[in-house]
Amino acid sequence: MLGGVIAFRLKVLFDFGFVFTDSDQAIMAHGLMDYGNGNFYEPRFYGQSYNTMLEAFLAVPLFLFGAPVFKALTIITSILALFPFVFLAALTFFQKKSNWGLIILAIPLLLPIEYAMLTSLSRGFVTGVFGASLGLVGIFYPTKKWATFLVGFCALVGYVVSGNSVVLSIPMLLLFASTVDIKNKELIQFLIAGIVSGLVVYFLVALFYWLNPLVNLHGLHLEYSFDHLYYGIQHVDLFFNYVSPIFWRQGFVWLFIFLVFGVYLVLKGNKNIGLILVFMVCMLVLTFGITKVHDGTDSVFLSRARMFIGLPVLMGLFVSFIKEKYFSYFFLIIPLALMIFKWKQLDAVILKKANIHKNHIVRVDKVESVEGLCEGLVQFSKEHSIDLIIVLEHHSYDFVNYGCSVLQDDFPKTIRPSYERRIWRMFESENEVIKKALVFGDLSAMQNTPNLSVKKVNDGRWIIENSGLTTIELLSDLAVPIREYRNE
Repeated sequence: MLGGVIAFRLKVLFDFGFVFTDSDQAIMAHGLMDYGNGNFYEPRFYGQSYNTMLEAFLAVPLFLFGAPVFKALTIITSILALFPFVFLAALTFFQKKSNWGLIILAIPLLLPIEYAMLTSLSRGFVTGVFGASLGLVGIFYPTKKWATFLVGFCALVGYVVSGNSVVLSIPMLLLFASTVDIKNKELIQFLIAGIVSGLVVYFLVALFYWLNPLVNLHGLHLEYSFDHLYYGIQHVDLFFNYVSPIFWRQGFVWLFIFLVFGVYLVLKGNKNIGLILVFMVCMLVLTFGITKVHDGTDSVFLSRARMFIGLPVLMGLFVSFIKEKYFSYFFLIIPLALMIFKWKQLDAVILKKANIHKNHIVRVDKVESVEGLCEGLVQFSKEHSIDLIIVLEHHSYDFVNYGCSVLQDDFPKTIRPSYERRIWRMFESENEVIKKALVFGDLSAMQNTPNLSVKKVNDGRWIIENSGLTTIELLSDLAVPIREYRNE
């Protein structure tokens, strides 16, 4: 079963993950380059106070051994995505001696192709669930102090890494509370110690952005709206389809299954798990009122389902509680049959879902196209002795500003003045004297340069020659908008 899971994921990587990338992954790749060079600028995803670059950090060994950066990232992301299923299956199989571990291991094969695509994107979608899943060990070893500590610590750290982990961590904490001996004060102390340790991590990260508020360029705005809640209840499939085993186009069905099964367990006397299932349904429904949950499209590159990536792992957790006597090896036929079906459908789904001409919100392109763009720019820059590339509005601005320096060792320094996520680049470049700069993007609407030699190369490239100005002076003369980066 594990072989089938790995084989299908490798197929997705070679046909999708290694072939396509997007603008946010270009930023992640830049983070990998920085980490690989020993530079750590901020604890979260560049320019924002949420999400992290854990994938980039973990991909450093592959990067240092020469793996292509985008391949290194998507390999690590896929490992992090599959780890919770393997870990949970191993705990179920070896600790509980239950063959239901095989079904948990098979869950990735029961999920739609879009899930495999979504969880191969190095965008911080899977890292929070990965972190929280390490705490699952406490449910299987509720009398062990170290396991009790991990439950509390991993639940909090998972949230620090990515907020979407709460779909797994909250039910995990409730299930642990239903199994642990609350009269055992020592165990409760270790649980509290884990939670407090996780809170320390949370507040240290928050403190960085409180002390450096201008670093947070791309802010997180969390609001609750009953209009959004009503819309979400009406359109459950928009959020659940890509993370729904078997019912790939009827994700709403799982809410009813959980609810009915929860009520059934309560009536049969298993109140703890039954009530937690009912609570989970209520929790999932209530999340539809959070405005951030609606921040997405039907594209796998910015799917609303990314907020519920922990749901299949949570399903696996509940499967681990099913009694062994209900297991049948016949059940394994279903995931294997679906794997064969998905294998045959994969190319058609990728062709549809990874259409680079579709509006994905983020910019999507083939890795080879980005490599070609960067190679052309570095050759152009050498021919014209370019010191700095100033990136303006352009459909490839993030690829040029963040990705090209990763793909080309001798790529010139870049800066995107209006929305530069690397605030340190603003400080580094402000007083640098620029002899010759390349403006990448549309400068025509901002041109006010009587004292500068401006040469238009084509619609997307302009050369500024012999300016003798610092970067900030040059940007000012070009009337280019500059993000706030200094506390006045």
